[in-house]
Amino acid sequence: MAYSISGTVKESTTSIERVVRLYNRSTGALVDSTNSTDGTFAFAELENIQYQVVCLDDSAGTEYNDLIYRCLPAESEQPQINEYHTAKSVIIDIADNWGDGSFICLRKVDFYYQGQKIALTTSEFTAYSTTQFPSSRDPENAFDDDTNYSGGGIENEWMSANAYITNQRLICVFNNEIQFDSIVINNGGAIDTAGAADTVRSIKNTKIYISTDEITDTTYDAAITNSSLIFDGQVRERIDVDVRDDIDIPISRPWSTYENVKSIVVDIADGWGSVNDALAVRQIDFYSQGIKHQITSSNATAYATSYADSRYLPIHAFDTTTVKTGSYVNNCEWFTTPTVTNQRLICVLDSQIDIDSIAINNSHLSGTGQTDNGIKNIKIYASADEITDTTYNSAITNSTLIFDGQVEQHITYDVVDDQVIDIETNG
Repeated sequence: MAYSISGTVKESTTSIERVVRLYNRSTGALVDSTNSTDGTFAFAELENIQYQVVCLDDSAGTEYNDLIYRCLPAESEQPQINEYHTAKSVIIDIADNWGDGSFICLRKVDFYYQGQKIALTTSEFTAYSTTQFPSSRDPENAFDDDTNYSGGGIENEWMSANAYITNQRLICVFNNEIQFDSIVINNGGAIDTAGAADTVRSIKNTKIYISTDEITDTTYDAAITNSSLIFDGQVRERIDVDVRDDIDIPISRPWSTYENVKSIVVDIADGWGSVNDALAVRQIDFYSQGIKHQITSSNATAYATSYADSRYLPIHAFDTTTVKTGSYVNNCEWFTTPTVTNQRLICVLDSQIDIDSIAINNSHLSGTGQTDNGIKNIKIYASADEITDTTYNSAITNSTLIFDGQVEQHITYDVVDDQVIDIETNG
């Protein structure tokens, strides 16, 4: 808890400028000094102990004794941190798809607040798109809570017009502003009962904006008034199985921004099983304002309590150039020596970065194997210092605990399975 002392210096009824000093009453040490420029002064970030405030008379005019006051600080009023985004409009600019030559499709965009989905019906919003397929593939399908996550795409997804496979804009304008803190996407491409899949129609390189204005211009990449970019990256292709396929989007989280981070320390208590008697993680990505930091061995160094051999180095867990699908063998995953508890994994960056979101892809071998090696109960710390001590649970200087919880196993499909970690509010 932070404490402060403030006041006003006056001569008779007139506010005046004087030197004001603050002393620790117990030790006599000078804590701070300021000028009451407009008559007012303030000392912040104080301890809850007794202080002495000394106001010095100036050398001009009538001479007065210096004034001394004994006081306790007051509890500082903390600024309100809004732990959500507020939007009248959500704008999705879609650059391309995953390879289809005819259409772009998107099944569902869901908005969540504090873990609860915001159920929207067509009476609560209006949707727009650059183009649309003329047969019941309207833009409103992508936001309507009454549509289905699986089955046929008719009346259940938005689809572009034929041969429009780049540069599409999809917009949702809410009747009333909504507040949300996360977005989950079910990507497009219907899968019929015979198993035929059009998942390559899924949206790929995407930007998501929010605005407090009513936005209706469906021109791709057109200017957006009163807007913020909250995501700029790839949305993975839908899995080729006819099931609901939630994809967490690592949107910006201004309320959870940690600045000037030099080291990220991950303390791993255990994993999901004992396959090969080892712990492993495929990739840990760091985001700021919806954009992923690009990390390689040329701008970061990684350390770990252990690793199996040179094929499974600690840096592989942070290197954004490695692949997240297929086999993890050879430079695609960090893998420990035989142990299933109490490991520390560290990423030390050459230059400090800001972080407001973290996404983890847990261990897997082409989706169907080795998911039991995945990390489970973990703590993540952010530090402004260079941390290299790989002893599990050892002290970390200048650090903040930003996550203490569980990471789920990788799903049993060979896809990118970003799990967006709900890091602590900073404030």
